[in-house]
Amino acid sequence: MRFFFYYFSIDRPSGGLKQIRLQSHLLQQLGVSVYLLRERAVDGKNDVFDDNVFYNLPVMEAPFAFDEADNYLSKDDILILPEYDLQRLLAMVKNCPARIGVNNQNGFYALYFRPKLRELKSRIEFSMACSPFAAITSHRCYGMKWKNIFQTPYWMVRPPFDQGRSSTDSQLSICYMPRKIETITHQVMEKVKLKFPSVPWIPIDNMSEDEVADYLRGNQIFFSAQDQEGFGMPALEAMICGCLVAGFGGTGRFPHPYVSRGNGCWAHDRNVDQAVKAVCDAITLCQEKGSKYQQIIANAQVTAARFTEEQASRALREMLDVIGNKSYDNRQVDPPSLGIVGWFQMARYLRR
Repeated sequence: MRFFFYYFSIDRPSGGLKQIRLQSHLLQQLGVSVYLLRERAVDGKNDVFDDNVFYNLPVMEAPFAFDEADNYLSKDDILILPEYDLQRLLAMVKNCPARIGVNNQNGFYALYFRPKLRELKSRIEFSMACSPFAAITSHRCYGMKWKNIFQTPYWMVRPPFDQGRSSTDSQLSICYMPRKIETITHQVMEKVKLKFPSVPWIPIDNMSEDEVADYLRGNQIFFSAQDQEGFGMPALEAMICGCLVAGFGGTGRFPHPYVSRGNGCWAHDRNVDQAVKAVCDAITLCQEKGSKYQQIIANAQVTAARFTEEQASRALREMLDVIGNKSYDNRQVDPPSLGIVGWFQMARYLRR
């Protein structure tokens, strides 16, 4: 089997694209040939931005464009499409002989970009899902049987984030990502400054992973402005670096893949007042450095241990074994649950 991951071309860091590169690396270690498949450059330009400058995770690119896939892929190849803009992409490869899977990295996008089911059942063989609620949206939006859905957890505990605290003492300051829900982030920041004017806010934006990790290790708090995420990588990367995380989990009323009461100071998504309290609580905990602070940091490390290279590789190996042998019927899968509130949220998005 050869794997071809559809790959967007954007000129800023993207957690989803980084994970495609990481999953490609792990698949290569498992003996699979993996390629990134891009769309043809637009406006007559032949060059495509090399976003690997942000990640330093090289993966070979296919020597042909996505709209030429019909001519180059065979029935033994695996084409992995994103949940984003899925109907358009499926239409572009309607004559492609390759087997098709969907990489569902964001359950919200799966709901927003849900194609017509009759177009899916005949074309999509399986789905990769980064979290339990993404797996549920694969089942609900794509009409896919549970035995054809693979939960493929992300590889998060890795360099440069898993190197412990900086050699110098970290300072009491708050790292944040200014591009994330900008208006709400600004409101939270201004209200916290009124209570703790001496605690600086440090922006993290458009940086390499090494630079991000240096900032996270050098500062004690990370404000999480995650919103409508399939997973939410920045907060977990901050946990791995030893930051106390405060803010939003980003999955709304859907069950979160790693957030719990004991591993950070969390607020309901987009709730400014709750976020202000969470950040203020985090500042106080960092000032006191008491047992509660130590317990949260320890819990965060336990949480991160669920997202190691070993865990991610094991899930991908199972997926390879099943799709390689087309032995879906032999799988025993325990479907995850959204809970009553989660199902109401899904119904609301589908109605929209």
